[in-house]
Amino acid sequence: LGTGGALRKIKNLASERFILVNGDSILFHDLNFIFNKKRIFEKNFILLTKQNNQESKKLTSLKINNKGKLFFSAKGNFMNAGIYHLQKKFLINIKKNTYSFEDEIISKAINNSEIFGIKSNGFFIDIGTPKFLKISKKLLPKILSKRSAFFDRDGVINYDKGYVHKLKD
Repeated sequence: LGTGGALRKIKNLASERFILVNGDSILFHDLNFIFNKKRIFEKNFILLTKQNNQESKKLTSLKINNKGKLFFSAKGNFMNAGIYHLQKKFLINIKKNTYSFEDEIISKAINNSEIFGIKSNGFFIDIGTPKFLKISKKLLPKILSKRSAFFDRDGVINYDKGYVHKLKD
């Protein structure tokens, strides 16, 4: 279904405001800094990063003015970082045969000034292509300084054994 199709399926279940994160983007950015600003929290916005993935064709060559308005420009040096803050009413415009969130929804929203941008200076890599996935396997161990644990209780990344209460499970 693509991200657009998936959002179409859940648009009636979404909260009034929600955060959408692409699963193939890795971005180091303190989101608390952004979401604590009331004026920003009431808008739809996309997090931007300096353009560094020349293979990406989606939402690149973006410029941003001092009020957060986005423009497509040949001289634009920002690109989509794959993190969005959206209001539920933003999803009303998703049509039945929509699949690409970036191409069919966000690009139009940028052109219609319905979504704003926030710059991120944090590390970013899109691992959605084999080339950049390979690069990330070498790069990330050098950059990551904090250990992480992912607890998956609903069977997304592991086998669901029901209620897990034994260490061996």
